[in-house]
Amino acid sequence: MSVFWAVILALASNLVLSLGMLLQKKHVAAFGAKDRKGAAYRADLVGWILGFVLMNIAPIPRFFALMGLPINVVNAFVGSNVAFTAIMAIFILRERMSRRQVLWSMFLLAALAAASVRGGSPEEVLDRPWLLGFFALPLVVCAGCWIARTRRRSAVLAILLAAGSGAFGGYMNLPMKAVQTGGLDLSSRIFFVGLYIVAGVLSFFLIQYAYKDGAMSSVSPAMYGLQVLWPALASFWVFKSVFDPVQVVALAAIALGVFMVARPNPDQAGASPP
Repeated sequence: MSVFWAVILALASNLVLSLGMLLQKKHVAAFGAKDRKGAAYRADLVGWILGFVLMNIAPIPRFFALMGLPINVVNAFVGSNVAFTAIMAIFILRERMSRRQVLWSMFLLAALAAASVRGGSPEEVLDRPWLLGFFALPLVVCAGCWIARTRRRSAVLAILLAAGSGAFGGYMNLPMKAVQTGGLDLSSRIFFVGLYIVAGVLSFFLIQYAYKDGAMSSVSPAMYGLQVLWPALASFWVFKSVFDPVQVVALAAIALGVFMVARPNPDQAGASPP
């Protein structure tokens, strides 16, 4: 596959994913609703299901994009979701971003652009212990956040849950790429597909609760940023990717941009969600 079409598919995947997330955010009231009667509930249910369908369609073009681009480049394109979400949220959610968030979003997009054009990922190298390790770490962190959430919900925990969702969402590209490597037996392929599914389920449920507790302007950058950072870092150990100095600086800049954009505003940080 040519690089041009791989880029188009990567961007299309992220556009569909952003739209699906926004629809789920708008209609999240249907998730766990107690009153399941009336037109409002049915509208929320239809909107939420449509978002769910779009989010599950998004990985299809990404799978083919991985055939034409290295994994760390495909993951860097996830940063385009920040722009897609910010634009569409104005019309779908009626949300606004602060001046600080706009400026740091521009910084984040510039860092993502720099990361997307550097480095590669060999397809024949696969370190399975590291592949499992990068799954286990966010699992432990999110379990701790979940326990803390049962005591007190907060905007900070919402950001952490969104970051965990992003880590698992980005992680899904690792077993997806592993399936494309050569020399794997059937049991290995089934294992990688299962790992992909479990990561997807965890990402899905974590972001639902992040939606309930936090604003989209804070939740989405945390999720998107970790979708880029986590597999990009993991690919260094899992696929032995070689990052040059420019890419290392770009990844550090992404981490800074995500922190600054996702940091809740003072009126959000001190308030407990309803």
